[in-house]
Amino acid sequence: MAAQGVLTLSGYVLNVFLARHFGPEQYGVYGVAMAVLVWVELFVINGVPTAMQKFLAETPERARAWVKLGRRMQFGYALLVFALFVATVPLMSASFDDPNFKKFLWIAAPDILLYGLYWFYLGVHSGLHRFESQALIIASYGLSKAACCIGLILLGTGVDGALIGNFLGSTVGLVIGAALLQRAHLPQTNEAEHYSSLIKFAVPIVLYTLSNNALLYIDLIFVKKFLPSVAAGHYTAAATIARVPYFIFLGLTATVLPALSRMLAQEDLEANRRLLRQTIRLLFGLLIPVLALVMANAAEIVELLYTAVYNPSTPILRLLIVGIAMYTLLVVLSTIMSADGYANRAFQINLFAAMVDVLLCLMLVPKYGTQGAALATLLAATVGAFVAGIFVLRRFGSILPWRSLLRGAVAGMATAGLSLWWKSVEVTLLVELVLLFGFYLFVLYVLGELKITNKILL
Repeated sequence: MAAQGVLTLSGYVLNVFLARHFGPEQYGVYGVAMAVLVWVELFVINGVPTAMQKFLAETPERARAWVKLGRRMQFGYALLVFALFVATVPLMSASFDDPNFKKFLWIAAPDILLYGLYWFYLGVHSGLHRFESQALIIASYGLSKAACCIGLILLGTGVDGALIGNFLGSTVGLVIGAALLQRAHLPQTNEAEHYSSLIKFAVPIVLYTLSNNALLYIDLIFVKKFLPSVAAGHYTAAATIARVPYFIFLGLTATVLPALSRMLAQEDLEANRRLLRQTIRLLFGLLIPVLALVMANAAEIVELLYTAVYNPSTPILRLLIVGIAMYTLLVVLSTIMSADGYANRAFQINLFAAMVDVLLCLMLVPKYGTQGAALATLLAATVGAFVAGIFVLRRFGSILPWRSLLRGAVAGMATAGLSLWWKSVEVTLLVELVLLFGFYLFVLYVLGELKITNKILL
């Protein structure tokens, strides 16, 4: 999670720079191009890499055979997706009224192959429980991507440079991941693993990921389709802030999946419940202050990061931060289902949520504009999280730490109330947010929550 924090911070430095340098209209074009690229990359980043997390955690004694097989599959598959994307760019670009959009997608295309291999090594290190190596790879990728993009843009390359810097960052992460794996002493086995095992697990994971991540980008695609480019810029700015919880909690899901997979293989139900209770406690314990602080200071945060030009992003942000919080909960619950062998069910639930999002966007975006798109995401993510929550509760029983959730809610309301009274602007806003987060932790301490958490973790 610390590495995800570095990645998120470097990403926000980059996006704030891009938003200020490009302006809303050009920044909106960049945001939509990246949304298309990221959605296509979902085909390559969660199939074999996620299978590596599961199978290496369950059978570490056969690690060398799994890695050898997985690397061949990932390279061939990512190369195929890259070729298909390049060939279909003209067709995808036809739906957008922008003559340069085709060029932008072609420039961005190499990242499909490079980013797919980068994610393969992330999955391998995670499956081997080499979390320190995984953290180093993630942080190196985020910092190098920001540095390459900003450097190229300062040289006058515009949106082209931002897209080139994106795949240069993936290259750095890929190289570091491969180098760190060379230092690992993987067990040698004479048994060769078979494609069928990986394919059987990877295919539903890819389908689940496509439907799940569609919730992150469907709204922006509809904004670009029905509204002016400047609206897409405002929406991209709000979405960039709202996705903070999701990107940080990727670190949580990356450790929960291999840890839960190993525990499930050992058939220790009580240990599984204990892990899940801790996971949910941590999830809500950090989501609650984020919601409280962003909702109360949305206007000030937007102006601090993007200047007053992006003030129309404020109402979008207030809706999206709640929607992304629900989406983050859905991702964590879906990860639990996948680790438990129910990737198909996770796919079905997320596909249903994505279909709800599409229908709501069709109804709300033409009528209510950007706020309609944000509301559609909020409602669709809530529906998905509710259905996934019911499934997980039926499977594992009592895993909700009700007392902890109540304490967190009380601390969150107290923090939000103080934040509404204490208004700061510009640099002093950062001081306010840090102090208010400290106040939230203090209230949890007074209520006894932090003491309980320490006992459980010990």
